[in-house]
Amino acid sequence: MFWELYQISQINDARTTAVNASARAGNAEDRLKRLEHRIEGLTLACQALWEISSEELNVTKEQLVQKMQEVDLRDGKLDGRMRRQVQDCPKCGRKSQKQRKSCIYCGTPLPDDGHMFAI
Repeated sequence: MFWELYQISQINDARTTAVNASARAGNAEDRLKRLEHRIEGLTLACQALWEISSEELNVTKEQLVQKMQEVDLRDGKLDGRMRRQVQDCPKCGRKSQKQRKSCIYCGTPLPDDGHMFAI
């Protein structure tokens, strides 16, 4: 009798674990689909910008690669990634992300480095 109760408890625990794992897998799949959608949109935007740049401004592939490396090095590493960048507030000295227009702590306008994206 006790053995049967123990087995039932173990079976219920296994079912709960399986249900939780299934839910986490479903959430991961949803996040993956959203990321794939974002990547496809960014790829399309990059291709359109490249075609405009090369056709209208005569930008060469070498110039593009050189600029990509320059942007990549802004975080100190040539690793094919852009890291979130922070800056110090000129008034209170606290750190804020570079894409912010003003300090989240004191409201002071932050310097604009002219770059559209600071990821």
